[in-house]
Amino acid sequence: MYQMTGDASLNCPPHLMEIVTEWVFSKPSLALMSAIASPKHSATPIPGLIHWCVMAPVARVAADDGSADDSAAAQTLFSRLHLGVLQTMLRGQEIGMRHVILCEHFEHSLATLAAIPRDSVDAESLNMSLNRLGQALQVAKTTGLLSGDIAELVASTAALPHNRLLDIVLRDS
Repeated sequence: MYQMTGDASLNCPPHLMEIVTEWVFSKPSLALMSAIASPKHSATPIPGLIHWCVMAPVARVAADDGSADDSAAAQTLFSRLHLGVLQTMLRGQEIGMRHVILCEHFEHSLATLAAIPRDSVDAESLNMSLNRLGQALQVAKTTGLLSGDIAELVASTAALPHNRLLDIVLRDS
């Protein structure tokens, strides 16, 4: 799938993001189907989608023509995707899913955020990324979808600026 690159850009084409966002937002349980079909191998797109949502505020989003698109429309799209992912996790609880998101998935997002030079991103955008990570982590914990050692996540936040929401979510573990 499309990944963050070293220059803090998200190279997923906007038209693909629109399709994925509409899919996740309109049918939250679809993102859980692979885990429902094969609970032993419960791989879902949720961790990758969380990573996209977390990284979007600090990333330059690729426009259809390949140029950077930091527009409000792109950020609104990622906000909608974030809400859809949170609703998907809530849907997972409703259908009895457990332990399908590993702490390592969140550690990857934390490590990626920590690797971004502070002078290349404004504090407000970084704070929004950390807030999204905190929201996703809280919903994953509350719904029982999270599996792994949260103490390792606490250690992973040492290289990041303080974020009140993330601190509360991790402290209450």
